[in-house]
Amino acid sequence: MITDADADGDGKVTKAEMEAAASKRFSDADTDGDGKLSAEELTAQAEAMRVARQETRRAKRTEAMIRRFDYDGDGALSQQEMQAMRPADLFDRMLERLDTDKDGALSTGEVQAAGERMQDRRAQRGERFGRHEGRGERGENGHRWFPRGQAQGDGLRNAPVSPEMEPGTGGN
Repeated sequence: MITDADADGDGKVTKAEMEAAASKRFSDADTDGDGKLSAEELTAQAEAMRVARQETRRAKRTEAMIRRFDYDGDGALSQQEMQAMRPADLFDRMLERLDTDKDGALSTGEVQAAGERMQDRRAQRGERFGRHEGRGERGENGHRWFPRGQAQGDGLRNAPVSPEMEPGTGGN
């Protein structure tokens, strides 16, 4: 929102720029031009903002994935680079966990049943831990004091883990 309001691009937002941005958001949302926002217009505006945030997050994740796995630096991921992202034994591990009839293949039913079991486990964890507990403690700067899955009391509890080192953040 701040960067959108910075009309002159100087890296600062004045009161006039903020007011102009608010006025533009209102007029953009007022699709019938009556100077008022109806429930439908507010809903449409909120949905448009949600979609824009979602697209921004998706673009950032995609860019981070390319930065992390584009080994040849061409700005795109080849099939070899995509395959390097996942362990070679991934399907074997999936079979071991999900192939309940041990026929060497995964059926739709086995995959759906596994998804249901996962949802059940998440629901149980949610009831047991609450919304945010069990995700690792954070220090004043927001960095984790121990990574997800790291057992407490293993001597690493007080070693801060920077966000770059966390899974899925683009760090190595």
